[in-house]
Amino acid sequence: VSISSSRRAVGIILSKEGNREGALKILGETLLLAQKTLRETHEEFANTLSDIGSVHYTWGDSKQAIDNYNIALRLLKHNKKIKEDSPSMQRTKKRLQAAMSQADD
Repeated sequence: VSISSSRRAVGIILSKEGNREGALKILGETLLLAQKTLRETHEEFANTLSDIGSVHYTWGDSKQAIDNYNIALRLLKHNKKIKEDSPSMQRTKKRLQAAMSQADD
């Protein structure tokens, strides 16, 4: 398990516990760390963006969630090693569909 995925898990837990600001802070820091150490098309970078989108979605900000999911998908598609049926791609697509449904309501 990478440091990024561990930090991402902490961010999601904080969000589920009602600490939106703490979740966004740790996920933002994780994104900055990923920017410094990984290529932008690395799967962990995209997964962090997707997780940030999930925090926004959980707290009712569908527009911001959709923006994050779309960027994450674009990065995942740009990485030739990641297949359309990869867990990261499928998870982000599912999250995007849910946020778009919520935005339509």
